[in-house]
Amino acid sequence: MDAVRWASREPLVVKPISPCVKPLQTVHLHVFKQRKRVLAHLINYNRNEETDGLIAVKDLAFRIRVSERVKHVFAISPDFEGVEELTYETSKMRKKTYVQFAVPKLEIYSLVMIETKP
Repeated sequence: MDAVRWASREPLVVKPISPCVKPLQTVHLHVFKQRKRVLAHLINYNRNEETDGLIAVKDLAFRIRVSERVKHVFAISPDFEGVEELTYETSKMRKKTYVQFAVPKLEIYSLVMIETKP
């Protein structure tokens, strides 16, 4: 991973920044960019092998490159009712814009929507 970052001379488009899961080996992130939003699908495969029960993951943080200014970031999930507004920060690195956000808890699946504005 460090070699890829060095070779490209810029941060990766999506970068997990949470130390909570062993190199995020049991949480998968799939990112899809659409016109005025970025969709980040989070899937938790973290299970207790003895009981086959789910182990929730807390405080997952990510940094994703976006092409426009961010209007807001929120999550929807079958794990909770309604829509959860997520706090976020934007930053610039080498003339590219990134949004950093945290998901407080991931049980099974969450969809994070990053809405942008021109």
